[in-house]
Amino acid sequence: MLNTLVNLWRKIHDTNEFQTEPKPDIPFRMTDYRLRVYRRFPQKQMRQVVIYLQETASVSQSYRSR
Repeated sequence: MLNTLVNLWRKIHDTNEFQTEPKPDIPFRMTDYRLRVYRRFPQKQMRQVVIYLQETASVSQSYRSR
């Protein structure tokens, strides 16, 4: 099982991007990053994910109190 996970890790490159608001340049940035990785490691598969975070009351209050 461990060998399978290590082999999978070697083949797949994950990219996670965290954003607090949508930005129009995200598709360009993700494409640019994918192309740069592909040029260095053409054999690797890539999985790209953009995670949009939403502000909550508890997080908002803790940052305001600083």
